[in-house]
Amino acid sequence: MSLLRHWKVILSMLAIFAAGVVSGGLLVIKIARQVSYRNSPEGWAPLAFSDYKNRLKLTPEQTQKIKPILDQAGQDIRAARNSSWQEFVQIIRRANDDITPLLTPEQQKTFDEMKSQARERWKTRMQPPRPKPPEKPR
Repeated sequence: MSLLRHWKVILSMLAIFAAGVVSGGLLVIKIARQVSYRNSPEGWAPLAFSDYKNRLKLTPEQTQKIKPILDQAGQDIRAARNSSWQEFVQIIRRANDDITPLLTPEQQKTFDEMKSQARERWKTRMQPPRPKPPEKPR
């Protein structure tokens, strides 16, 4: 009987909950698309270019020379998608080797740090999970 008296409150609470579920679901879908694009061969070149441009503070002349290198590397990665990991690594190294002479010495230092950070990220991603230590008896 008391539930019938408070039907407006209950209905309002259910509507708020449903709105939260819908907005949370939409947010998850948006984030998942961004993450999958970032990790896809199609997303690598534009994101790498943006990162290089911002962190290395490329000049307009450097930008014009480096963008085609990264675009070509992205096309090569898409073509090599089903090839071996070594081929993927060689494409990245070749692109980096082509970019390095276009940079100033200060930019080269930053670029070397960026490459080192990327290697460390890949090492941690590619390592198998560590086994959990055995639990101590209580």
